[in-house]
Amino acid sequence: MAEVAKLVNASSDLGTMLDRIVLAICRYTQWDMSSIMSIDERTGRTVLMARYDPLFMDVPTAPRTWDLATSPALQVMRTGKPVILLDAQNDTNYPFYQEDARARNYSTVVIAPLPARDAYERQMVIAVQSKAAIDVDDEALEFLLTVSHLAAIAVEKAHKLAEERALSDHMRRTVETAGVLMKLVLSDSSASHVLEVVEQLLGRKVCVTDHSAVAVLTSEATGRDPAVLELLPPVRQRLDSALRAPTHGSRSAGALPPFLQGREQQLDVDGAIVGSLYILGEASEVDALDELLVQQVQFSVSVLLMRSVVRFNSLAESQSTLLEELALGGWRKEEDVRLRAAAVGVHIGAPAYLAVVSLPMQDHQRAEWLEQHHRAVSFLVSQAFDKSAVVMIRPSELLVWFSPSESGPDAFRSDGPLLKVLCTELGRLLGESTFLCISDRCVGIADYAAAWSACQRMSELSLRFGRRGVVHETDFGPDALILAALPHDGVRKFQSKVLDRIAAFDERNGSELLPTVESFMICNCKLQRCADAMSIHVTTLRYRLERVRELFGIDFESADQRFSLQLALRIRALEAPARHTP
Repeated sequence: MAEVAKLVNASSDLGTMLDRIVLAICRYTQWDMSSIMSIDERTGRTVLMARYDPLFMDVPTAPRTWDLATSPALQVMRTGKPVILLDAQNDTNYPFYQEDARARNYSTVVIAPLPARDAYERQMVIAVQSKAAIDVDDEALEFLLTVSHLAAIAVEKAHKLAEERALSDHMRRTVETAGVLMKLVLSDSSASHVLEVVEQLLGRKVCVTDHSAVAVLTSEATGRDPAVLELLPPVRQRLDSALRAPTHGSRSAGALPPFLQGREQQLDVDGAIVGSLYILGEASEVDALDELLVQQVQFSVSVLLMRSVVRFNSLAESQSTLLEELALGGWRKEEDVRLRAAAVGVHIGAPAYLAVVSLPMQDHQRAEWLEQHHRAVSFLVSQAFDKSAVVMIRPSELLVWFSPSESGPDAFRSDGPLLKVLCTELGRLLGESTFLCISDRCVGIADYAAAWSACQRMSELSLRFGRRGVVHETDFGPDALILAALPHDGVRKFQSKVLDRIAAFDERNGSELLPTVESFMICNCKLQRCADAMSIHVTTLRYRLERVRELFGIDFESADQRFSLQLALRIRALEAPARHTP
């Protein structure tokens, strides 16, 4: 027994240990052959794990699995007691053993339980065979059962050693992974690449919400996955809802969608919540090391977001200084400006546009909102223009520079789909109705000052007349310069003085003097053309115009008065959208 124990304990590898057990039994006992088998109930087979048979060890055709239903191992498994076949060659109870005994020339067989499970959690048995027919007395049977228990102890020891090795390897890989991931985060790797590595480590798809950019980040593959694309809108909706919350501590608001419950990890930097890590799919149990890996990933992604914020702030400051010089004409040497622009990602050699994004709010409210959403607007605008865009904060407004790489000549008209979608997204993000004033195309550096002046005029007129959406200077007609130069109160008084009296007279008397004046001016004071347009007789038209002259002193023969009328009508038309906006 001591020699058997010595052989059994000489190795920690389970396969080697089982081979040593069957060898030791045959070396130190009367048995000529020995084997250990696992019972696979799922497939209904017994599976050979180790065998010592000097005649069959190297025979490739020797069977390694057998039908469990015809094997005495099934009875051993159910009763937990040994089965003894004194003469297996002539025992018809188990046809397989009778056939195998005759093929391998053995007679007496004992199959005993081995109280341990293999690496697949299958029960095991141990079998011994003798070439000669022998008596199996109590002493021989007790010795075999003792060896079986000794083997079970060795098997359990091998399992524990394997678990410890796996745990040690897992811990080593976790520590190494954390280091590799942190190096990747601190390098120039994109967020998409970092998240791709995170998915490989966790074995699950992930997405990250970046509160500063108000964006949902994914790896490139996950971002294309149709199943994941269906899951992202609830995450974006939840992010938007949190953004609207009055408190700025935790950005978590509302219930999580079912597919995310239990797997949201908040990302914080210096106590401030900067985003969330979502591990997609059903929540599952994780062990301590897996949880440690999740925490390492959580920390690394927090650093990734912090890195993005720091880099954005640094780059935005340089870009803002450059744009201000371009817009205000503060630059001196053109070559110096080009070099500085290239260094901060502003390629002013290519055709580009300027735009002003503003909100119909009080100045102090507008400034606070724009400061808070600077990076979010930058992210949104950059995505729309293939990252060829820069957003600069000015008092109460945002100045945007963008140079689209691929666009047709009509891509930036006020009714163009790209700008409409962008303006809608900005309104969704900022929570207010916005307007986006677009300049003409800037080809050279000298064009930017004029483009900036035009944007300022459009911004002032948009605020004055309550415009929303995408605005071009042509939307205000040829009188835009005059309208921008006039004070707001002066414009309203001018328009009221000329037209409001006519409108009031029409309302009191049910007449149509003001529509007649509008149509007459549109038709360039041509009587017949105006009469045809209004479907009235020329005599009727003359009568109405004479009534306007008598009641309000308007002389249509005077060029000055015609100009005043045209300007007043233009102002009234510009104010019409604001008057009808709910």
